[in-house]
Amino acid sequence: MFSHRFHPLTRLDKTRREYLIRKELPSFIRSLLANAYPKIDQQLDTLDVLSIDFDTTGMDASPDPILSMGYVTITSGVIQLNTA
Repeated sequence: MFSHRFHPLTRLDKTRREYLIRKELPSFIRSLLANAYPKIDQQLDTLDVLSIDFDTTGMDASPDPILSMGYVTITSGVIQLNTA
């Protein structure tokens, strides 16, 4: 689907590494960015995922306020309903 050069994770990882070079990052942000992204060829059902949902009053994120938000974890491809 994507070549490795243009894969979204490749671009995100490049941006992550650029942020890590900056010295003015707060320590909690630096520790979050220190974790590498999954490998491009890693199967999704082997990952633990946090899925986040935001409901707003409209389609434009700037002026439209958030009405609610929710999340659920997915472990090894299984939705953990007790985390919703």
